[in-house]
Amino acid sequence: HNAVQATLRTNAYQPDADGQPKIYVSFKFDCAKLDDLPLPRPWREIFVYSTWIEGVHLRGGPVARGGLRWSDRKEDYRTEVLGLVKAQQVKNAVIVPVGSKGGFLPKTLPAGGSRDAVVAEAIRCYKTFLSGLLDITDNLDGDTVVPPSAVIRRDGDDPYLVVAADKGTATAYALLNLSERGVMFVKPQDPVYEGQIVGENSRENDLGVNVAKGKAFSNVRESTKEATVVLKAARTISLEAALEYIESDELVEITPESIRLRKKLLSESQRKRADRHHKTAAAGRRN
Repeated sequence: HNAVQATLRTNAYQPDADGQPKIYVSFKFDCAKLDDLPLPRPWREIFVYSTWIEGVHLRGGPVARGGLRWSDRKEDYRTEVLGLVKAQQVKNAVIVPVGSKGGFLPKTLPAGGSRDAVVAEAIRCYKTFLSGLLDITDNLDGDTVVPPSAVIRRDGDDPYLVVAADKGTATAYALLNLSERGVMFVKPQDPVYEGQIVGENSRENDLGVNVAKGKAFSNVRESTKEATVVLKAARTISLEAALEYIESDELVEITPESIRLRKKLLSESQRKRADRHHKTAAAGRRN
């Protein structure tokens, strides 16, 4: 009864794409209301469960940062994650007020299986864990909070994790031109959209680019039917690395398929206006 009263959200009544009950379940708890929870108690906890994976995400407050990990501690993976949250909180003390950490336990790894088989099952577990978190987390559409469907929220808006719509795909032609300026985070045919961080350049300031740009037609015939494009390998960013990488005006987006970086303000014109407002306000304070 106490656990039910402490539950803030669940995906238990959220159907899958075919309208059927999902084969995993997630619950979000107000930890202060859980009587038997050991100390220290996180601010919020999400528990994800299925027959092949279970996991927890512990969070110290509304604004927190941390990563996810694969645990092999069947009996006490939550204790492991709780210890990491405490360490993360100390680490983040000068960045954000509190820390967070998530961990998932694969329960059906193939015994004696090949490395590829184990990795494939671990990825399936990771996607399920992320799906369970995202199912009951608010999204952001610009400045508008979009609640998850078929979920009763017993707490307020809480867009802690962000999922964005894809607009366009990166082209090899555009990436070839841009890769000479720095390191790219996306590959040809990756979905991209305005405001997404697609690479790191050598300049001091942000550089607005169009990675979805195609090669323009011209009247000059090439010596071959199709020019060969040779690209440097894109940098793959883990969730922990992404959280360490972002600046104060940036966010990390997590979907079951990818981890991406983006600006809080997606429109370049909005970012320029905000920058001018910040500089004007700073000048006023100096005067």
